[in-house]
Amino acid sequence: MVVSGDGASSAYSDGVLADGAQDYWRLDESDPATAYNWAGFDDLNLGTGVSRGADGGTGDGDKASTFDGTDNGRAVKATAAQAPSTFTAEAWIKTTTTSGGKIIGFGGNQTGNSGNYDRHVYMQNDGKIVFGTYPGFTATITSAAAYNDGQWHHVVASLSSGGESLYVDGRRVARNAGVTSGQDYAGYWRVGGDNIGGWPGQPASFAFQGQIDDVAIYPTALSLEQVRSHYALSGRTLPGARPADAYGQAVYDADPDAYWRLGETVGTVAADASPNGSDGIYSGGYTQGGQSAVSGGPAGSVGVDGNNGQVSGTEAVSNPQTYSEEPVVPHHHHPGRQGSSASPTPSSGTAAATTATCTCSTTAGCASAPGSASPTWSTPTRAYNDGQWHHVVAEGSPSGLKPVRRRRPQGVEHDRRRAGLHRLLARGWRLHLGRQQLELLPRRHRRGGDLLLDAERRAGAAALDGRQGAGREHGAHRLVHQARRPT
Repeated sequence: MVVSGDGASSAYSDGVLADGAQDYWRLDESDPATAYNWAGFDDLNLGTGVSRGADGGTGDGDKASTFDGTDNGRAVKATAAQAPSTFTAEAWIKTTTTSGGKIIGFGGNQTGNSGNYDRHVYMQNDGKIVFGTYPGFTATITSAAAYNDGQWHHVVASLSSGGESLYVDGRRVARNAGVTSGQDYAGYWRVGGDNIGGWPGQPASFAFQGQIDDVAIYPTALSLEQVRSHYALSGRTLPGARPADAYGQAVYDADPDAYWRLGETVGTVAADASPNGSDGIYSGGYTQGGQSAVSGGPAGSVGVDGNNGQVSGTEAVSNPQTYSEEPVVPHHHHPGRQGSSASPTPSSGTAAATTATCTCSTTAGCASAPGSASPTWSTPTRAYNDGQWHHVVAEGSPSGLKPVRRRRPQGVEHDRRRAGLHRLLARGWRLHLGRQQLELLPRRHRRGGDLLLDAERRAGAAALDGRQGAGREHGAHRLVHQARRPT
Protein backbone atom coordinates (compact mmCIF):
# COMPACT_ATOMS: atom_id res chain seq x y z
CA MET A 1 0.00 0.00 0.00
CA VAL A 2 1.28 3.45 -0.88
CA VAL A 3 0.85 5.97 1.94
CA SER A 4 0.71 9.70 1.21
CA GLY A 5 1.51 12.41 3.74
CA ASP A 6 4.38 14.37 5.21
CA GLY A 7 4.96 12.17 8.28
CA ALA A 8 6.60 8.81 8.68
CA SER A 9 4.83 5.68 9.87
CA SER A 10 5.08 4.79 13.56
CA ALA A 11 4.04 2.07 15.99
CA TYR A 12 0.84 4.01 16.63
CA SER A 13 -0.06 4.52 12.96
CA ASP A 14 0.80 0.90 12.19
CA GLY A 15 -1.57 -0.22 14.97
CA VAL A 16 -4.41 1.89 13.59
CA LEU A 17 -3.97 0.46 10.09
CA ALA A 18 -3.58 -3.09 11.39
CA ASP A 19 -6.96 -2.81 13.14
CA GLY A 20 -8.67 -2.04 9.83
CA ALA A 21 -9.15 1.72 9.66
CA GLN A 22 -10.90 2.65 6.41
CA ASP A 23 -10.12 6.37 6.83
CA TYR A 24 -7.10 7.69 8.72
CA TRP A 25 -6.21 11.37 8.71
CA ARG A 26 -3.08 12.06 10.77
CA LEU A 27 -3.47 15.85 10.42
CA ASP A 28 0.31 16.25 10.55
CA GLU A 29 0.95 17.65 7.06
CA SER A 30 2.12 21.13 6.15
CA ASP A 31 -0.46 21.46 3.34
CA PRO A 32 -2.89 24.20 4.45
CA ALA A 33 -5.88 22.86 2.50
CA THR A 34 -5.72 19.04 2.61
CA ALA A 35 -5.30 16.32 5.23
CA TYR A 36 -4.22 13.14 3.49
CA ASN A 37 -5.92 9.79 4.05
CA TRP A 38 -3.40 7.14 5.14
CA ALA A 39 -5.93 4.30 4.82
CA GLY A 40 -7.99 5.22 1.74
CA PHE A 41 -8.41 7.71 -1.04
CA ASP A 42 -10.74 10.31 0.45
CA ASP A 43 -8.78 13.19 1.92
CA LEU A 44 -10.13 15.88 4.23
CA ASN A 45 -10.73 19.37 2.86
CA LEU A 46 -9.62 21.91 5.47
CA GLY A 47 -11.23 25.26 6.19
CA THR A 48 -9.16 28.41 6.56
CA GLY A 49 -9.60 28.25 10.33
CA VAL A 50 -7.48 25.09 10.56
CA SER A 51 -3.76 25.69 11.10
CA ARG A 52 -0.92 23.18 11.03
CA GLY A 53 2.21 22.32 12.96
CA ALA A 54 1.05 21.92 16.60
CA ASP A 55 2.76 19.24 18.68
CA GLY A 56 0.90 15.94 18.30
CA GLY A 57 -0.69 13.70 20.89
CA THR A 58 0.23 10.18 19.80
CA GLY A 59 3.76 10.11 21.19
CA ASP A 60 5.43 9.44 17.83
CA GLY A 61 6.71 12.94 17.13
CA ASP A 62 4.16 13.81 14.45
CA LYS A 63 2.25 17.07 14.37
CA ALA A 64 -1.40 17.94 14.96
CA SER A 65 -3.79 20.56 13.60
CA THR A 66 -5.39 23.44 15.48
CA PHE A 67 -9.09 24.23 14.97
CA ASP A 68 -10.02 27.83 15.81
CA GLY A 69 -13.63 27.24 16.94
CA THR A 70 -15.24 29.21 14.11
CA ASP A 71 -17.29 28.16 11.11
CA ASN A 72 -14.06 28.16 9.08
CA GLY A 73 -12.27 25.85 11.52
CA ARG A 74 -13.71 22.63 10.16
CA ALA A 75 -12.62 19.72 7.96
CA VAL A 76 -14.83 17.53 5.79
CA LYS A 77 -14.35 14.34 3.82
CA ALA A 78 -14.21 14.90 0.08
CA THR A 79 -16.86 12.36 -0.99
CA ALA A 80 -20.26 11.35 0.36
CA ALA A 81 -21.19 7.90 1.68
CA GLN A 82 -24.15 6.21 3.28
CA ALA A 83 -24.28 6.52 7.06
CA PRO A 84 -22.71 3.37 8.54
CA SER A 85 -24.68 1.04 10.81
CA THR A 86 -21.47 -0.22 12.43
CA PHE A 87 -18.40 1.95 12.93
CA THR A 88 -15.80 3.35 15.29
CA ALA A 89 -14.62 6.97 15.29
CA GLU A 90 -11.28 7.75 16.96
CA ALA A 91 -9.40 10.99 17.63
CA TRP A 92 -6.93 12.67 19.97
CA ILE A 93 -7.97 16.07 21.36
CA LYS A 94 -6.43 18.83 23.47
CA THR A 95 -8.44 21.86 24.58
CA THR A 96 -9.26 24.31 27.36
CA THR A 97 -12.50 25.51 25.76
CA THR A 98 -15.57 26.24 27.87
CA SER A 99 -17.79 26.53 24.79
CA GLY A 100 -17.76 22.89 23.75
CA GLY A 101 -18.07 21.91 20.11
CA LYS A 102 -18.20 18.92 17.78
CA ILE A 103 -15.04 16.85 17.56
CA ILE A 104 -16.15 14.47 14.82
CA GLY A 105 -19.50 13.49 13.34
CA PHE A 106 -21.47 12.44 10.29
CA GLY A 107 -23.50 15.15 8.56
CA GLY A 108 -25.63 15.45 5.47
CA ASN A 109 -23.99 18.66 4.17
CA GLN A 110 -20.45 19.17 2.95
CA THR A 111 -20.49 22.87 3.88
CA GLY A 112 -22.33 24.95 6.46
CA ASN A 113 -24.41 23.25 9.15
CA SER A 114 -25.97 19.92 8.20
CA GLY A 115 -29.72 19.30 8.23
CA ASN A 116 -29.19 15.63 9.06
CA TYR A 117 -26.52 14.96 11.68
CA ASP A 118 -25.74 12.20 14.16
CA ARG A 119 -23.03 9.58 14.86
CA HIS A 120 -21.17 12.42 16.47
CA VAL A 121 -18.79 13.02 19.35
CA TYR A 122 -19.00 16.47 20.90
CA MET A 123 -17.89 18.30 24.02
CA GLN A 124 -20.27 20.08 26.35
CA ASN A 125 -19.45 23.48 27.83
CA ASP A 126 -18.32 21.74 31.03
CA GLY A 127 -15.78 19.60 29.17
CA LYS A 128 -17.70 16.32 29.35
CA ILE A 129 -17.74 14.27 26.15
CA VAL A 130 -20.95 13.05 24.51
CA PHE A 131 -21.48 10.37 21.86
CA GLY A 132 -24.85 10.18 20.18
CA THR A 133 -26.83 8.63 17.35
CA TYR A 134 -30.40 9.22 16.16
CA PRO A 135 -32.50 6.02 15.86
CA GLY A 136 -35.67 8.13 15.92
CA PHE A 137 -34.62 9.99 19.08
CA THR A 138 -31.44 11.59 20.41
CA ALA A 139 -29.67 8.64 22.03
CA THR A 140 -26.56 9.83 23.86
CA ILE A 141 -24.03 8.57 26.37
CA THR A 142 -21.84 10.99 28.32
CA SER A 143 -18.57 10.81 30.23
CA ALA A 144 -18.69 11.46 33.95
CA ALA A 145 -15.43 13.43 33.85
CA ALA A 146 -14.46 16.61 32.02
CA TYR A 147 -11.57 16.68 29.55
CA ASN A 148 -11.04 20.39 28.77
CA ASP A 149 -7.92 20.46 30.96
CA GLY A 150 -5.30 21.32 28.35
CA GLN A 151 -3.99 17.74 28.16
CA TRP A 152 -4.12 15.28 25.27
CA HIS A 153 -6.96 12.75 25.48
CA HIS A 154 -7.72 9.68 23.37
CA VAL A 155 -11.43 9.58 22.44
CA VAL A 156 -13.08 6.56 20.80
CA ALA A 157 -16.79 6.02 20.06
CA SER A 158 -18.43 2.99 18.45
CA LEU A 159 -21.86 1.83 17.31
CA SER A 160 -22.76 -1.79 16.57
CA SER A 161 -25.25 -4.52 17.43
CA GLY A 162 -23.66 -4.38 20.89
CA GLY A 163 -24.84 -0.79 21.36
CA GLU A 164 -23.13 2.57 21.81
CA SER A 165 -19.76 2.71 23.57
CA LEU A 166 -17.56 5.65 24.54
CA TYR A 167 -13.92 5.31 25.60
CA VAL A 168 -11.52 7.96 26.89
CA ASP A 169 -7.83 7.36 27.62
CA GLY A 170 -8.05 3.58 27.48
CA ARG A 171 -11.17 3.29 29.66
CA ARG A 172 -14.76 2.59 28.71
CA VAL A 173 -16.53 5.57 30.29
CA ALA A 174 -20.11 5.05 29.02
CA ARG A 175 -22.21 2.51 27.16
CA ASN A 176 -25.83 1.91 26.14
CA ALA A 177 -26.58 -1.58 24.83
CA GLY A 178 -30.11 -0.61 23.85
CA VAL A 179 -29.10 1.70 20.98
CA THR A 180 -27.82 -0.17 17.94
CA SER A 181 -28.58 2.12 15.00
CA GLY A 182 -28.69 5.70 13.78
CA GLN A 183 -30.49 7.77 11.18
CA ASP A 184 -30.32 6.51 7.60
CA TYR A 185 -29.02 9.14 5.17
CA ALA A 186 -26.06 9.91 2.92
CA GLY A 187 -23.45 12.34 4.12
CA TYR A 188 -19.86 13.18 5.01
CA TRP A 189 -17.53 12.63 7.95
CA ARG A 190 -16.76 16.05 9.41
CA VAL A 191 -14.03 17.00 11.88
CA GLY A 192 -13.97 20.07 14.13
CA GLY A 193 -17.55 21.26 13.77
CA ASP A 194 -21.11 20.79 12.48
CA ASN A 195 -24.66 21.17 13.70
CA ILE A 196 -25.47 20.01 17.26
CA GLY A 197 -28.79 21.86 17.56
CA GLY A 198 -31.37 20.13 19.76
CA TRP A 199 -29.03 17.54 21.24
CA PRO A 200 -28.61 16.92 24.98
CA GLY A 201 -25.98 19.13 26.57
CA GLN A 202 -25.88 21.32 23.46
CA PRO A 203 -22.77 23.50 23.80
CA ALA A 204 -22.48 27.20 23.14
CA SER A 205 -20.44 26.53 19.99
CA PHE A 206 -20.94 23.97 17.23
CA ALA A 207 -17.24 24.30 16.35
CA PHE A 208 -14.43 22.85 18.47
CA GLN A 209 -11.56 25.09 19.57
CA GLY A 210 -8.36 23.17 20.25
CA GLN A 211 -5.94 20.66 18.76
CA ILE A 212 -7.04 17.45 17.02
CA ASP A 213 -4.71 14.65 15.97
CA ASP A 214 -4.87 11.25 14.24
CA VAL A 215 -8.55 10.88 13.34
CA ALA A 216 -9.59 7.39 12.20
CA ILE A 217 -12.84 5.75 11.07
CA TYR A 218 -13.29 1.96 11.20
CA PRO A 219 -16.06 -0.16 9.62
CA THR A 220 -16.17 -2.27 12.80
CA ALA A 221 -16.63 -1.68 16.52
CA LEU A 222 -13.19 -1.76 18.13
CA SER A 223 -12.93 -3.94 21.21
CA LEU A 224 -11.80 -2.60 24.57
CA GLU A 225 -8.56 -4.52 24.06
CA GLN A 226 -7.93 -2.73 20.73
CA VAL A 227 -8.74 0.67 22.22
CA ARG A 228 -6.36 0.04 25.11
CA SER A 229 -3.70 -1.13 22.67
CA HIS A 230 -3.91 2.15 20.72
CA TYR A 231 -3.63 4.16 23.92
CA ALA A 232 -0.56 2.17 24.97
CA LEU A 233 1.02 2.62 21.52
CA SER A 234 1.12 6.36 22.24
CA GLY A 235 3.66 5.60 24.97
CA ARG A 236 1.21 6.07 27.85
CA THR A 237 0.61 3.71 30.75
CA LEU A 238 -2.60 1.71 30.58
CA PRO A 239 -5.06 2.10 33.47
CA GLY A 240 -6.19 -0.96 35.43
CA ALA A 241 -3.24 -3.36 35.65
CA ARG A 242 -4.05 -7.09 35.64
CA PRO A 243 -4.18 -8.51 39.20
CA ALA A 244 -1.47 -10.90 40.36
CA ASP A 245 -3.71 -13.54 42.00
CA ALA A 246 -5.50 -16.33 40.11
CA TYR A 247 -9.02 -15.28 41.07
CA GLY A 248 -8.39 -11.65 40.21
CA GLN A 249 -6.87 -12.60 36.86
CA ALA A 250 -9.84 -14.81 35.97
CA VAL A 251 -12.29 -12.00 36.65
CA TYR A 252 -10.13 -9.37 34.91
CA ASP A 253 -9.72 -11.56 31.82
CA ALA A 254 -13.50 -11.98 31.60
CA ASP A 255 -13.73 -8.22 30.85
CA PRO A 256 -16.03 -7.03 33.65
CA ASP A 257 -17.55 -3.58 33.48
CA ALA A 258 -16.50 -3.02 37.10
CA TYR A 259 -14.64 -5.12 39.66
CA TRP A 260 -14.66 -3.90 43.26
CA ARG A 261 -12.32 -6.02 45.39
CA LEU A 262 -13.41 -4.19 48.58
CA GLY A 263 -10.05 -4.43 50.28
CA GLU A 264 -9.81 -0.79 51.33
CA THR A 265 -9.18 -0.05 55.01
CA VAL A 266 -9.97 3.68 54.90
CA GLY A 267 -11.86 6.11 52.71
CA THR A 268 -15.12 6.05 50.77
CA VAL A 269 -13.82 4.91 47.36
CA ALA A 270 -14.09 1.25 46.31
CA ALA A 271 -11.35 1.01 43.69
CA ASP A 272 -12.22 -0.66 40.40
CA ALA A 273 -9.75 -3.42 39.48
CA SER A 274 -11.11 -3.71 35.92
CA PRO A 275 -9.61 -1.72 33.02
CA ASN A 276 -12.53 0.74 33.11
CA GLY A 277 -11.82 2.82 36.21
CA SER A 278 -15.45 2.63 37.37
CA ASP A 279 -14.87 3.17 41.07
CA GLY A 280 -17.64 2.58 43.59
CA ILE A 281 -18.58 4.63 46.65
CA TYR A 282 -19.05 3.28 50.18
CA SER A 283 -21.96 4.81 52.08
CA GLY A 284 -24.18 4.18 55.08
CA GLY A 285 -23.22 1.64 57.73
CA TYR A 286 -20.09 -0.23 56.65
CA THR A 287 -16.93 -1.56 58.30
CA GLN A 288 -13.69 -1.96 56.36
CA GLY A 289 -10.75 -4.24 57.09
CA GLY A 290 -12.48 -7.63 57.40
CA GLN A 291 -10.75 -10.89 56.53
CA SER A 292 -10.40 -11.87 52.89
CA ALA A 293 -12.21 -14.75 51.22
CA VAL A 294 -9.79 -15.18 48.33
CA SER A 295 -6.29 -16.58 48.59
CA GLY A 296 -3.43 -14.60 47.11
CA GLY A 297 -5.34 -11.40 46.49
CA PRO A 298 -5.38 -8.14 48.41
CA ALA A 299 -6.29 -8.64 52.06
CA GLY A 300 -9.58 -7.33 53.34
CA SER A 301 -13.33 -7.29 52.93
CA VAL A 302 -16.10 -4.89 53.89
CA GLY A 303 -18.97 -5.48 56.29
CA VAL A 304 -22.37 -3.86 55.67
CA ASP A 305 -24.98 -3.39 58.38
CA GLY A 306 -28.12 -4.56 56.54
CA ASN A 307 -29.72 -1.15 57.06
CA ASN A 308 -28.17 1.41 54.72
CA GLY A 309 -24.64 0.10 54.19
CA GLN A 310 -23.81 -0.29 50.52
CA VAL A 311 -21.32 0.15 47.72
CA SER A 312 -22.76 1.90 44.68
CA GLY A 313 -21.46 2.80 41.25
CA THR A 314 -20.82 6.35 40.08
CA GLU A 315 -21.43 5.80 36.38
CA ALA A 316 -24.95 6.09 34.94
CA VAL A 317 -26.08 3.08 32.89
CA SER A 318 -28.89 3.15 30.34
CA ASN A 319 -31.41 0.32 30.40
CA PRO A 320 -29.21 -2.78 30.84
CA GLN A 321 -30.83 -5.90 29.38
CA THR A 322 -28.21 -8.59 29.91
CA TYR A 323 -25.73 -8.70 32.78
CA SER A 324 -24.33 -10.72 35.68
CA GLU A 325 -23.60 -9.78 39.30
CA GLU A 326 -21.07 -11.79 41.29
CA PRO A 327 -20.23 -11.31 45.00
CA VAL A 328 -18.43 -13.57 47.46
CA VAL A 329 -20.27 -13.37 50.80
CA PRO A 330 -20.57 -15.03 54.20
CA HIS A 331 -24.03 -15.34 55.75
CA HIS A 332 -25.16 -15.94 59.31
CA HIS A 333 -28.29 -17.12 61.05
CA HIS A 334 -30.42 -14.01 60.87
CA PRO A 335 -33.97 -13.85 59.57
CA GLY A 336 -34.05 -13.30 55.85
CA ARG A 337 -35.44 -10.07 54.48
CA GLN A 338 -36.39 -9.21 50.95
CA GLY A 339 -36.84 -5.46 51.02
CA SER A 340 -37.55 -3.30 48.01
CA SER A 341 -35.44 -1.01 45.86
CA ALA A 342 -36.07 1.99 43.67
CA SER A 343 -36.24 1.28 39.95
CA PRO A 344 -33.31 2.55 37.90
CA THR A 345 -34.06 5.36 35.51
CA PRO A 346 -34.75 4.03 32.00
CA SER A 347 -33.14 5.56 28.95
CA SER A 348 -35.11 7.46 26.35
CA GLY A 349 -37.50 5.46 24.24
CA THR A 350 -37.78 2.49 26.59
CA ALA A 351 -40.40 1.18 28.92
CA ALA A 352 -40.00 1.84 32.62
CA ALA A 353 -37.23 -0.25 34.12
CA THR A 354 -38.00 -2.94 36.68
CA THR A 355 -36.10 -4.25 39.67
CA ALA A 356 -35.34 -7.69 41.01
CA THR A 357 -34.26 -9.19 44.30
CA CYS A 358 -31.92 -11.88 45.49
CA THR A 359 -32.78 -12.97 49.04
CA CYS A 360 -31.28 -15.38 51.57
CA SER A 361 -33.29 -16.69 54.53
CA THR A 362 -32.73 -19.19 57.31
CA THR A 363 -35.12 -21.69 55.75
CA ALA A 364 -35.17 -21.24 51.98
CA GLY A 365 -31.55 -20.55 51.09
CA CYS A 366 -30.89 -17.92 48.43
CA ALA A 367 -33.52 -17.04 45.85
CA SER A 368 -33.75 -14.62 42.96
CA ALA A 369 -36.69 -13.08 41.19
CA PRO A 370 -37.44 -10.39 38.60
CA GLY A 371 -39.07 -7.20 39.81
CA SER A 372 -42.77 -7.48 39.12
CA ALA A 373 -46.06 -7.61 40.95
CA SER A 374 -46.03 -11.43 40.83
CA PRO A 375 -42.39 -12.57 40.68
CA THR A 376 -41.32 -16.07 39.76
CA TRP A 377 -38.62 -17.35 42.12
CA SER A 378 -35.58 -19.40 41.26
CA THR A 379 -34.42 -21.03 44.50
CA PRO A 380 -31.65 -23.53 45.31
CA THR A 381 -32.38 -26.58 47.42
CA ARG A 382 -30.18 -25.71 50.39
CA ALA A 383 -29.56 -22.77 52.72
CA TYR A 384 -26.30 -20.80 52.84
CA ASN A 385 -26.55 -18.88 56.10
CA ASP A 386 -23.91 -21.08 57.73
CA GLY A 387 -21.25 -18.48 58.45
CA GLN A 388 -19.03 -19.68 55.60
CA TRP A 389 -17.91 -17.82 52.50
CA HIS A 390 -20.08 -18.52 49.44
CA HIS A 391 -19.71 -17.53 45.78
CA VAL A 392 -23.01 -16.16 44.40
CA VAL A 393 -23.83 -15.31 40.80
CA ALA A 394 -27.11 -13.76 39.64
CA GLU A 395 -27.84 -13.04 36.01
CA GLY A 396 -30.38 -11.08 34.05
CA SER A 397 -31.15 -11.56 30.38
CA PRO A 398 -34.09 -11.56 27.97
CA SER A 399 -34.20 -15.38 28.25
CA GLY A 400 -35.84 -15.04 31.65
CA LEU A 401 -35.59 -17.30 34.67
CA LYS A 402 -33.71 -20.57 34.37
CA PRO A 403 -33.27 -23.32 36.98
CA VAL A 404 -30.61 -22.65 39.58
CA ARG A 405 -27.48 -24.74 39.12
CA ARG A 406 -24.95 -25.61 41.81
CA ARG A 407 -21.69 -27.44 41.73
CA ARG A 408 -18.87 -28.20 44.12
CA PRO A 409 -15.83 -26.20 43.00
CA GLN A 410 -12.52 -28.00 42.78
CA GLY A 411 -10.16 -27.28 45.64
CA VAL A 412 -12.85 -25.91 47.95
CA GLU A 413 -14.03 -27.65 51.09
CA HIS A 414 -17.39 -29.40 51.06
CA ASP A 415 -19.22 -26.69 53.00
CA ARG A 416 -17.88 -23.92 50.75
CA ARG A 417 -19.95 -24.66 47.68
CA ARG A 418 -20.88 -22.02 45.21
CA ALA A 419 -24.17 -20.40 46.13
CA GLY A 420 -25.65 -21.07 42.72
CA LEU A 421 -26.45 -19.47 39.41
CA HIS A 422 -29.60 -17.34 39.30
CA ARG A 423 -30.93 -16.24 35.96
CA LEU A 424 -33.19 -13.23 36.17
CA LEU A 425 -35.41 -11.35 33.78
CA ALA A 426 -34.64 -7.92 35.15
CA ARG A 427 -32.99 -4.63 34.44
CA GLY A 428 -31.75 -4.00 37.93
CA TRP A 429 -31.74 -5.80 41.25
CA ARG A 430 -30.72 -5.62 44.86
CA LEU A 431 -29.13 -8.41 46.83
CA HIS A 432 -30.22 -8.94 50.46
CA LEU A 433 -28.56 -11.61 52.57
CA GLY A 434 -30.46 -11.56 55.87
CA ARG A 435 -29.28 -8.48 57.75
CA GLN A 436 -26.58 -8.16 55.14
CA GLN A 437 -27.54 -6.07 52.13
CA LEU A 438 -25.52 -5.37 49.01
CA GLU A 439 -26.92 -3.01 46.45
CA LEU A 440 -25.60 -3.94 43.04
CA LEU A 441 -26.30 -1.34 40.42
CA PRO A 442 -27.40 -2.63 37.01
CA ARG A 443 -24.79 -2.64 34.30
CA ARG A 444 -24.35 -3.23 30.64
CA HIS A 445 -24.76 -5.65 27.77
CA ARG A 446 -21.74 -7.41 26.31
CA ARG A 447 -21.07 -9.20 23.07
CA GLY A 448 -19.18 -12.41 22.46
CA GLY A 449 -18.75 -15.70 24.25
CA ASP A 450 -19.70 -16.73 27.75
CA LEU A 451 -16.46 -15.72 29.48
CA LEU A 452 -17.96 -15.44 32.94
CA LEU A 453 -18.59 -19.15 33.30
CA ASP A 454 -15.21 -19.90 31.75
CA ALA A 455 -13.64 -17.70 34.39
CA GLU A 456 -15.49 -19.56 37.12
CA ARG A 457 -14.33 -22.90 35.77
CA ARG A 458 -10.73 -21.69 35.60
CA ALA A 459 -10.65 -20.18 39.05
CA GLY A 460 -13.89 -18.86 40.55
CA ALA A 461 -14.59 -20.32 43.93
CA ALA A 462 -11.57 -22.61 43.65
CA ALA A 463 -9.49 -19.62 44.69
CA LEU A 464 -11.50 -19.09 47.89
CA ASP A 465 -9.58 -19.28 51.11
CA GLY A 466 -9.99 -22.66 52.87
CA ARG A 467 -10.26 -21.23 56.34
CA GLN A 468 -13.42 -22.21 58.23
CA GLY A 469 -15.44 -19.35 59.66
CA ALA A 470 -12.92 -16.75 58.56
CA GLY A 471 -15.57 -14.28 57.42
CA ARG A 472 -16.46 -11.22 59.42
CA GLU A 473 -20.12 -11.25 60.38
CA HIS A 474 -22.22 -9.52 57.75
CA GLY A 475 -19.05 -9.26 55.61
CA ALA A 476 -18.97 -9.12 51.86
CA HIS A 477 -15.99 -9.58 49.61
CA ARG A 478 -14.98 -9.40 45.97
CA LEU A 479 -18.06 -7.76 44.58
CA VAL A 480 -17.84 -8.13 40.82
CA HIS A 481 -20.02 -6.55 38.21
CA GLN A 482 -19.75 -8.66 35.08
CA ALA A 483 -21.82 -8.16 31.95
CA ARG A 484 -23.32 -11.46 30.84
CA ARG A 485 -22.79 -12.30 27.21
CA PRO A 486 -25.81 -13.61 25.34
CA THR A 487 -25.83 -16.99 23.68
